[in-house]
Amino acid sequence: KKTQPPTQEPPREPKKATHPRTRDIQQMFRKHAKRLKQVDSKLNDIRAKKRFRRDAPAVVICVSGVAPDESRRLERSAKYMGARCIADLGQLRDMTHLVVQVNSLGQVAKRTVKYLHSLVLGAWVV
Repeated sequence: KKTQPPTQEPPREPKKATHPRTRDIQQMFRKHAKRLKQVDSKLNDIRAKKRFRRDAPAVVICVSGVAPDESRRLERSAKYMGARCIADLGQLRDMTHLVVQVNSLGQVAKRTVKYLHSLVLGAWVV
């Protein structure tokens, strides 16, 4: 005698919820999912703009509260090491390191705009 293979039942469809507010909840979920996609897209755009250019130096130094002759020495040293120095406030978003003058206690002597900007950017303060 030949045995017949067992018959497979068709996959069951999920039961539809009987709660009257289910449709409202589903619509709200779709709306929020769409909004999350938009926000994710904007975040990706922002991340792409913040990436370093390949031709940009890895270290960008800014000097604040330091005497002019010391500042020139620091700029020459930075160029020798392959870093870039900036002085323009418009270029501060590229800064990776801020060189500041300290007092006898080792604290930052002056809290300048550049210093506060470096804190916001998360740049190294040395």
